[in-house]
Amino acid sequence: MGADQPIPSAAAPTTARFSILALDGGGARGYLSVKILEHVEAHLNALTREDLPLGARFDLIAGTSTGGIAALALALGLTAHEVSALYETHIPQIFGPAMRRFRWTDSFRPRYRTAALRRALQAFFAGRMLGDVQTDVCVTAVSLVNAQPRVFRSNYVKSGISRNDETLADLAMATSAAPTFFEAHSTQHMTDLVDGSLCASNPTLVGLVEAFRFSRPSRRGISPPHDLGALCLYHLAVLSVGTGEQCAMPYDLDHLRTAGTLAWGAHFHDVSMESQTQLVHLLSKGLLGGAYRRINPRLDFPMAIDNIRKIAALKNLSELSEDDEAFLRAYFTPPWEGDSSLSVESPAATVLEDAPRKLMAGCLGRDLVGMSTLY
Repeated sequence: MGADQPIPSAAAPTTARFSILALDGGGARGYLSVKILEHVEAHLNALTREDLPLGARFDLIAGTSTGGIAALALALGLTAHEVSALYETHIPQIFGPAMRRFRWTDSFRPRYRTAALRRALQAFFAGRMLGDVQTDVCVTAVSLVNAQPRVFRSNYVKSGISRNDETLADLAMATSAAPTFFEAHSTQHMTDLVDGSLCASNPTLVGLVEAFRFSRPSRRGISPPHDLGALCLYHLAVLSVGTGEQCAMPYDLDHLRTAGTLAWGAHFHDVSMESQTQLVHLLSKGLLGGAYRRINPRLDFPMAIDNIRKIAALKNLSELSEDDEAFLRAYFTPPWEGDSSLSVESPAATVLEDAPRKLMAGCLGRDLVGMSTLY
C-alpha cells in the first residue's frame, strides 16, 4: 500500500464490511455455539428491527466439524433456532448408548456407529446441495489418502472444480468424521474424508484467506477484500464462535504424562483441538485487532466432545456479554443506527500504531492466498 493513500479514521465503520462468521469444531459442545448464535441472531434482529436469519448478515461462513454442520445450515438460510433444535433433538442419539460400541474388541473400531448421525443429517438437509446455499460457505475436511486439507466451498471462486452437486448431508458427514469417534466418509467426488478439526479446529484463518479468493462480490453485494494492508483490514469484520474453552482438560494429566499409544489415542483429539483453537485465536486477534471478536465462554467443567450428560448446562454459558453486544452494534448495524462513540478498537488505528502487524498481514496475504492448490 502506498504511503500517500488515505488513512481511515478510528471512528465506527461508515460502510458495510466484508463479514465472516467462523464456527469451531467440538462435537457435542457445538450445542453451546448454536445457542450463542441464537442470541447473536436475536440481538441483531432487535438492533436493526429486521427479522433475518443470521446467515443473511454475513458474506462468508466458515465451519469445521460440528461448526461445519451449523455453517451449512445457516448458509441455507435456516435460523439459528432451527439449527439449535437439530442439536437438541439428535445429539443425545448420535452420542448415545445405542450408537456406542462397548465390547473390548470394538476398541479397534470407531467409538460410535454413524447411523444416527447420517439419518439426522439426511433428514435435516433433505437432499439439498452445495449449490442451494444462500450465503457463501466453506467447510473443512482432511483427505485420509494423502493427509491434505480439503475446503469445500460454494461458487465464489471463478477458477477451480465446482462441487455444487455435493449434498450438504455428505459434506456435513465428512467435516465431522472425527477419527476414533466416527469412520471416514466419502462424498460424490472424494473418498475417505475425515474431520476438518485435524487441520483447522478453529477455521477463522481459513475463512479469512478464503475471503481473498472471492472473484465476485458476496451475495449481499459486498466487494471482497483485495489486499492485506491497513485499508483492507478496515473492510473486514470477523465473528468467531467457539465451543467453549476448557477449564481443565478432560483427562488425567498424571496418567497421560507418561502414557503410550493406547491412552494418547483416546485424548489426542482433545489436545490437538484445544491447542489449535487457541493459536488461531491469537493469530487472528493479532491480524485484525478490533475488527475481530471471539465468543468462546470458559466452561465450568471439563467436557469431552462426546459428553452428552452436560449438554443442558451449556445453555447457561451462552449469553452475550456487553463487549459482544458492542462489537455487533459497531460492525453489523448501519452507521446511522450505530453509535460512533463505541469503544471498539479500530483495526485501522491499531495497524497504524503497530507496524509489525501490518507487515505480517501483507506477508501472510501473499503466501496464504497462494495455497489454493491445497483446496
